[in-house]
Amino acid sequence: MSNNGIGKFFNRGVATISVKASSALEKTKYRARINTLNDEIEILQKRIGQKTYASWLNGAFAIEEINEELLSIQAKEQEIGELELRIQQVDENSKSLLGTDESLRSEESVEKRFCPNCGKEYSRPVKYCTECGFLMEE
Repeated sequence: MSNNGIGKFFNRGVATISVKASSALEKTKYRARINTLNDEIEILQKRIGQKTYASWLNGAFAIEEINEELLSIQAKEQEIGELELRIQQVDENSKSLLGTDESLRSEESVEKRFCPNCGKEYSRPVKYCTECGFLMEE
């Protein structure tokens, strides 16, 4: 492999790592927000239960007493749905930047060989390096 070939290989690796790290960071941020929203929903549900029980004890339960909490839960669930869509979009963007799984598998299935003397890349076994004439090990 020539220096140019090594550079391209290295650059692709760096780009892959960069895209994956950026995607993971973005998805982690979205998941953290989803967890926070789920915690807030749980608190609201407990509050609804407490208010409902207190109203029942007094014999005067009215849905209006818990309406604010119900609307808040609904808004939080909607935001969770939007965040889950964003996570899917991040995955799709990563796949489009890195190529599909199929193309990655086909590249990985071809075992690449390199001349130990000059670094020339070969996709199939050769006896001698065509770049420097080095006898390749089998």
